[in-house]
Amino acid sequence: MALIRNSNASTIAREAIVLDLGDLREQGERMVRSARAEAEGIVAAAHAERARILSGASEQGQAEGYAKGLEAGRAEGREQAAAGALAEHRERLAKVEQAWMAALTSFES
Repeated sequence: MALIRNSNASTIAREAIVLDLGDLREQGERMVRSARAEAEGIVAAAHAERARILSGASEQGQAEGYAKGLEAGRAEGREQAAAGALAEHRERLAKVEQAWMAALTSFES
């Protein structure tokens, strides 16, 4: 039987690594635990960011809603006040109009 020798065989033998499958399994499990812990941290940070965003959005929405409601209430109040004042003083305004018309007619003649 023929044998081919490698000139680096002694170096290769010295640098050879002995693999223990139990060690590899333990190392893999450590990596999985580490990845799970990192993922849980990422998820927790995402939940905290979501809560912060929702809180800010709620406060902003409330402030915007309040401002819009205040402006709408003021506009409606102005309209109601103008309509109420006109209704309250309609009779007096009609008398003033009649007096002006009479004065104009008198002035023309």
